[in-house]
Parts: sequence; C-alpha cells; structure tokens
Amino acid sequence: MNRALHVIIFKFLLIGLCSCSAESLEKYSQDIDNYNVVETVYTDNIDVGNQKISISYPQISNMENTDVEKLINNTIESLALEILEQFTTLDEMKIVVTYSITRSMPDILSLYFVAESFHPAQAYPLIRISTATFSIESGDTIKLAKIIDINDDFINSFFNNFHLYSKYNSVEEENVVNEYVSGILLRESFLTSDEGLNSEVHSFLTDDSLIISIAVPYSIGSYVLYEAEYTNIK
Repeated sequence: MNRALHVIIFKFLLIGLCSCSAESLEKYSQDIDNYNVVETVYTDNIDVGNQKISISYPQISNMENTDVEKLINNTIESLALEILEQFTTLDEMKIVVTYSITRSMPDILSLYFVAESFHPAQAYPLIRISTATFSIESGDTIKLAKIIDINDDFINSFFNNFHLYSKYNSVEEENVVNEYVSGILLRESFLTSDEGLNSEVHSFLTDDSLIISIAVPYSIGSYVLYEAEYTNIK
C-alpha cells in the first residue's frame, strides 16, 4: 500500500471515530472505616454573560486527622474549580464538571474529573480530564512517577502492558487510536503527568488496575484510557 493511500484511510477512520469517546468508569461512593465521602455541587448562573456552571466534586469527612482531611479536600476542590479560570470569560458558556471515584480504600483515594465546556460558536464541546490519587495517611498526592518507573523501557513497552479501556467498534478503530498515541508518547509527558487540566497525561487507580489517560483529538474521543492490571506491571 502506498503512503498516499495509507494517509487517506487514516483520515477516513478518524472521521468515523468522531462520535466515539472514551467510556466513563462507573461512579460510586462509599463510607470507609476511617473516612466518609460526601458529594458537593458548585452551581452558578451568571446573568451578565448567560453562563451556566455545574461542578460536582467529592469531599471527605469524619477523618481523625483533620489537617489531612482539610489538605485532601482543598486539593480536590482546587482541581474541580480549576476549569473556571479557563472558560468563564466567554458569554453563553455552559460548563459541566463531573467526577468518578475509582478506588476508595482506608489508605488510598483515587478519582478523576471530566470537564466539558459548551459554547454556541464551538463545533463540538471541549472535553478535558483531571485526576488525583491521595494517600489517606499523609494527604499527599500520589503522582504517576511515584507509582511506576518512567523510563525509556516503560515508553517502549507501553503497548505490551497497557490496553485500551474504551470499547471501540472495530480493530481498525483501535489501531487508529494506538497509532496516534504511539506518535506522541514522550517520557517528559509522563513525568509531568497529573498536573491539572492542561496536562496531556493523567493517571488513576481502580481496585485492580492502573489507568493512564492520554489527551487526543476530539475525533478520537478527546481522551483515551489505557489500562494495565497490577499483576502485569512492575
């Protein structure tokens, strides 16, 4: 197959993927032995610019160490409200931020946010993801680089250990996603992951897996999720 034909097929598949977005993990909340999770909703309707804002985020309570509880809650709230600094300057903007708690254990809390902004002048919504994993003991944020060694071997073997979490319609569509991601995999992006909504790479934990989110064009989902079970990675 010549290069020109390959490019045409690649573009065609991208267009076909336009309606396919990364599948959301099921949101859940539960009470843990040493803390509880309570949902908080921030809403605003700014009449001057006809802006509508709805942001949901969790807060923990009933911790014995109130300083750690405050640290975690402040960090979560900052992540949830960070979207306002980027999009509320536009009139007629609608912003929706939702969250999913993916691992809630006595020692670990992991979650992610999906932020969507809608504007009449936009051809499609702008979607961004942000994540956080906390040590319940210290309140510290656990970055991807603390979970796994980010080196050249990790980059080279990424597709051997991680597979697409999202369910696409065909192997061809998955190949398009993997081909795009393989072209942008950079060690620096992983090392600076989990740094707010503008990051290209984010990570979070489930009960049995490490999941890495990578920003991609809207035509292939805005972000894609790659999953590796703990037993398959060092």
